[in-house]
Amino acid sequence: MKQMLVERRWLLKAGALGGALGLISRAALADVLMPDTQTLVEGDGLNAAQLRLGELLVRYLAQHSEREGKGGKADANENANVVISPASIASIFSFVDLGGSNLMHNAIHRMLGFRPGKRFQVRKDLQALRQGVSDIIGQSGKDRPLALANLVAFDRAVNPKQLAMFGLSGAGADVLVDHLQKPEVVDRINAWVNEKTHGLIPSILDEPPETLGLVGINALYFKDKWAIPFEASSTRPEKFQTVGGQPVDVNMMHSKLAKYRFRSDDRFIAAELGYASDNFKLVVVTTQATPAKPPEFAKVAGWLDGNGFAEKSGEIGLPKFDI
Repeated sequence: MKQMLVERRWLLKAGALGGALGLISRAALADVLMPDTQTLVEGDGLNAAQLRLGELLVRYLAQHSEREGKGGKADANENANVVISPASIASIFSFVDLGGSNLMHNAIHRMLGFRPGKRFQVRKDLQALRQGVSDIIGQSGKDRPLALANLVAFDRAVNPKQLAMFGLSGAGADVLVDHLQKPEVVDRINAWVNEKTHGLIPSILDEPPETLGLVGINALYFKDKWAIPFEASSTRPEKFQTVGGQPVDVNMMHSKLAKYRFRSDDRFIAAELGYASDNFKLVVVTTQATPAKPPEFAKVAGWLDGNGFAEKSGEIGLPKFDI
């Protein structure tokens, strides 16, 4: 499927495993992630918007982790890993957008990284995204590399309109209406996440949301084999330089010499790794020498779309890691 191939590829490149978003009525809060200066990713389409959102999330979360580290909490926070999922956010908000007012539409579109003044095109992009997500949900299963699910949970006090719930359900989202402040409802939501991610994400909410209204949840599960396997016999302990500059011992995987797609500049280098399912790619970006802190990677967020890469022969060494 031609269009779907692009959307699936984008979902993996932009996304991680899952996200939970508590939504409230004050649409102005969407300005939290909007920068004072122009972001580095150009373009008006869905991919460009997602890369802008990813850039903003990296900057925002990395800056907050640094502040926590300097504020007296564990020093490790300053150099902590930052895992984001723009694809999860776009997926769930494409459904929330269905029932929003014009004010909420504008806030959602800005938050998702779309440029202002292109509402008609944005609505078409979100419709295509919903259709793509719905197709993936319909094909999800343990025999598939990607499983995706969206849940929109309303508090009973909101008294959501039945037509809105039918619209969400018809578009491919699961819908729940219950008392969100009850612990047993939180347990029910966590059980839903656990089921949809095949047990890899056992829970997503630690407690009931502070602000009642609705909660949008996306669960994303991916597992596939590499197109070019890392041989187990080639995995060995090696030194790896962390963001903090201190080397640590890691189990380093090594590929055989093969053709990969690479991109580099004076500071960064990236490689694109394929999976057995050709619809999916993983782009890994690192520094050529001195480690960079998470905010510095925002300037190469545009590389995640796979453009500007050239095929070359090479070997890839990659630490084993879990997300």
